[in-house]
Amino acid sequence: GFAGVVGVALMAVVGDLYSWRWSFYLAAALTAALWGLVLVMLPGGRPSNVAPGTLISRFIPLLKLRFIWDLSVANFCNRLAFFAFYTYFGAFLIQQYGLTTSQTALPIAVAGIGVIVASAGGGFLADTRYRIWVMPAGTAIGGLLGLVLFGVGPHLFVAVALGLLLTTATSAPF
Repeated sequence: GFAGVVGVALMAVVGDLYSWRWSFYLAAALTAALWGLVLVMLPGGRPSNVAPGTLISRFIPLLKLRFIWDLSVANFCNRLAFFAFYTYFGAFLIQQYGLTTSQTALPIAVAGIGVIVASAGGGFLADTRYRIWVMPAGTAIGGLLGLVLFGVGPHLFVAVALGLLLTTATSAPF
């Protein structure tokens, strides 16, 4: 959510102002700092009421259920579609509309807002009797929006709006 709106846009601006390498250096430094913070802030040791090996043994019966495998495949396809869009969208904006790397920051941030909107909407949809259809419907709608976006190459504002709707649709189950 927030990282997609602010982080990707910030890295695009840093990459355009300095070089693409500096955006990776900055991301690595921030990741290392957060990792260090988590390492220092989390309590150590093992909980006394958990026997070794029980965590994995709790999931083994679930792996025998076909529904779990179907859900896992649907989840994989959905996340693959989302990450493929998010990875390609900036390059598409540069190639199709002639934007610079830093000019892609705002359209990518707008598309990232879809993840935040979907978080609120997904919670509502999870409480309905149609919740089982949220993931396949969101993936299908996202796929159709992606076909229009990348196949037709609409006006820039329409492309950004389609990106927002695509991220909203594919993120609604999550």
